[in-house]
Amino acid sequence: MDIQQVVERMAERLREVNAQDDRLERDARMIAEHRAALSSEMEQLQVAINLNTEYAGTLSSPTNGQVQAFPVTGSIPEAAAQLLEQWGGESDISELHEALLQAGKLRPTPHSRTTLWKSLDRRRDLFAKAGRGKWRLVGRVGEPLENEVTIVTS
Repeated sequence: MDIQQVVERMAERLREVNAQDDRLERDARMIAEHRAALSSEMEQLQVAINLNTEYAGTLSSPTNGQVQAFPVTGSIPEAAAQLLEQWGGESDISELHEALLQAGKLRPTPHSRTTLWKSLDRRRDLFAKAGRGKWRLVGRVGEPLENEVTIVTS
């Protein structure tokens, strides 16, 4: 191998190293841009989490539009009954759905409205339809049903 061939090989290797260096710089820029985008998304999520935590349990009443803080407990029907008691006994299913989502009683899934509707429909001792998309409270949580028999043992 003569000097000319060694120089040509070194020049070829230098071109390869420079091309690899360019690729690495491009990758580093892309990673930095991706990291910045993720950081921005994380900041936005943290703001949303802080707002959700700050307002958890604070639900607006559809009857007067004022924000009132009251906790809802129990199952979905029990929580819905508590909300309807606070709101005067009747509400639109959409407002009830939104309030239960805010309170964390329903998960925000595509089927959560159906879950709520079925929960209300199964508890005819507590709820009755009050028109298209509306439900009203007809009983109280914990009250015995009309046909329910209570056995007392002494």
